[in-house]
Amino acid sequence: MNKNSLILIFAAITLSGCATKTIVDNTPRNPTAVLKSSTIMNGAIIPDGRTEQTVYTRLDQRRMQSKTKFDSFVSRSFLGEGEADTIERVDKNLSWMLSPKKKTYVECPLAGCNTDFRAKLGQIMHDDEMKADEQSDESQPAACETELADLVFDVKQTGETRDVRGFSAQQYIVTWRAEIKDKQDRVSKNELTMDLWTTTPSAEMNEVFAMLDQYDSARNEAIAGDQSPLANFVPSQVYLTLIPYLGMLSDNDMIKRVSDEFSKIKGYTVSSKLEISASGNACKEPEDTQQAREDSTDFSDPMGAAKKLAGSFFKKQAEKKVMPSENEPVARIVYEITSMQIESIHDSMFNVPSDYKLISRE
Repeated sequence: MNKNSLILIFAAITLSGCATKTIVDNTPRNPTAVLKSSTIMNGAIIPDGRTEQTVYTRLDQRRMQSKTKFDSFVSRSFLGEGEADTIERVDKNLSWMLSPKKKTYVECPLAGCNTDFRAKLGQIMHDDEMKADEQSDESQPAACETELADLVFDVKQTGETRDVRGFSAQQYIVTWRAEIKDKQDRVSKNELTMDLWTTTPSAEMNEVFAMLDQYDSARNEAIAGDQSPLANFVPSQVYLTLIPYLGMLSDNDMIKRVSDEFSKIKGYTVSSKLEISASGNACKEPEDTQQAREDSTDFSDPMGAAKKLAGSFFKKQAEKKVMPSENEPVARIVYEITSMQIESIHDSMFNVPSDYKLISRE
């Protein structure tokens, strides 16, 4: 046997030893509700894509792991792979946002860091708008005042039934329509419709739903949550999309009306399709007025004039490409539960791995 043969044998033995080395999880196993779902989204205001999510839930602990695949190269380049991994611990009043690829995490309040982030983002946008207002000239149109002309909210059971991934489901249609009117009596209508399919838990499913409901109750109590009744019937990613609509519920009578309507829905949502549409011309600047304002461009400042004309051109082109026809929804989100069951899961599922590095605490 020559020297090279001995080296190859030694290398093979070494690599074989490395390949068989595994990390043993010695943490206890406990019953855990495991829910898997699929979400498809598309429309003018959201990137087209699909999200696959698995949620592990106990009475005071939850872990949500999801991967989103965007259809377009631009969305993938700008938004990344869309991987999310979050642990919520009611017993610790904390949540952790994990980055598996980087092996890092951020520690947040139980309510989540996203709330703080949205507040900061809103402040940044507000500051930018204030600066833009200060820099705008007198040729810009004045702010448009509107009022709520009509608000319709309705829940109807259709009597239709179908099988959803093995679940016997019944259909409810939720309609939420708001009309606003400007000082010139021009009207715009925003409509949100939800096609909900709910199921009555069987004896086998009751344990899963009970664990999910008890966790949601414990979490809401811990964060003093004041969520809309809508949060009980749609997944969290869909609920976040509806937050602007919830702002319309400004008085107790309307809040009670919405709650009463939602009380008509029986069972647990296993499939939902949400569509948002917009139409009308409230606060829309007439084309001749807009053209006149653009024609008044001051060419004594060539660079400024070029920027203004170019911005107007690209804005029009973007509107042609992005804005849907009047009968097409600007956003569509379809959610469906693919499976649910009680599994015996290691306690480590609800803790940050020991080799992860903390990069921020909020």
